[in-house]
Amino acid sequence: MSDMTLAPADIALLTRLADVLIPGTADMPAVGEIADYADLLRRAVAACGYAAADLRAAIDMIPAEVDWEGAKAFSEARPGSFRILGVIVSAAYYMARPVLDRLKFPDDRRHPAADDEFANEYMTGILDPVTERGPVYRDTRQA
Repeated sequence: MSDMTLAPADIALLTRLADVLIPGTADMPAVGEIADYADLLRRAVAACGYAAADLRAAIDMIPAEVDWEGAKAFSEARPGSFRILGVIVSAAYYMARPVLDRLKFPDDRRHPAADDEFANEYMTGILDPVTERGPVYRDTRQA
């Protein structure tokens, strides 16, 4: 969990970058249409697990004038920083209620596998890398 606090200027830069990277479509809302996007950015930063110094450095590298060409040049010049910011702005976007609703994401219920389905999948070894890695869950509700 990151303990970095976003300043209003950081929110503005990240939102401008998100506007470029995630344009609205006829089916999906634009970032500017998401009323609580700033709060979602804060939650995404808190949940991401990036070091505050890495986040700060990445945000400080966002070009003052963000357009498609500027974002493309930034991604080529600083791929690590661009990846961090891409994760943050897209995570915030995909946590937004209007986006989840339009995707028809079933977040109101769980669909656990049946016992025989679980056993068959488990025997394939599909969970071995996850078990070896250990827990990495970050509860965004606590952010």
